[in-house]
Amino acid sequence: FRRNLQELIVEDEGGVVGTRLDKENEQIMMFAVPALQNNTYKARLKDGTEEDFEYNAIGLTFNAEDMSTALAIKAFGNEGMCYVVLPDGNVLLQTRKDDLQISNFIDYMRSPDCNLSSKNVDAIIGDWEEQKSGVTQFKMNGKENYLVYLPIDFGDWMLLGIAPSAIVNRSMNRFRGVTVGIMAAVFAVVAAAIAWMLIVSNKQHLKEKELEVKSREN
Repeated sequence: FRRNLQELIVEDEGGVVGTRLDKENEQIMMFAVPALQNNTYKARLKDGTEEDFEYNAIGLTFNAEDMSTALAIKAFGNEGMCYVVLPDGNVLLQTRKDDLQISNFIDYMRSPDCNLSSKNVDAIIGDWEEQKSGVTQFKMNGKENYLVYLPIDFGDWMLLGIAPSAIVNRSMNRFRGVTVGIMAAVFAVVAAAIAWMLIVSNKQHLKEKELEVKSREN
């Protein structure tokens, strides 16, 4: 494993220990969740006797492929990407299936392949260390993208969402168009209702005038 279990329990108070390949050659991710207090459990030994064992953390394993599939972004024409990283930039999970497999996102942001526009790398690192959310734009493979990051509140993890700027802007333009169309329809209905009320009121006023004239004639 990449991290020592006892060190993680003491320093991080829980989180991911690392990943490894199981007997079926599938990538397994192991987590450590510290117990609120030291506990004991009875274990039955091979000779049939029972013995009390102390523990102060619980280990959990998950299939990394299943977790990446659960994080997959279906929006933005399936071109969105999702990463789970530590404050030091190490990538725990990513939904990329192509050749662009990033092991450390901070190193990638410092590389010539990535060109940040609105925020520099140090500012983003500061946000990650302070568990703050944020958004910026950057170039990946020559294409403009939006980068959104927010804390997960577990083991100092950060969730990164990436989507192409062109698709996001196109979606926003479509949203604006739909909004303008709905508002125009609402205003048209309101204007028609007001006009109808004015016509009805005017007809009623004319009827009252006619009745008044007839009353005078009588």
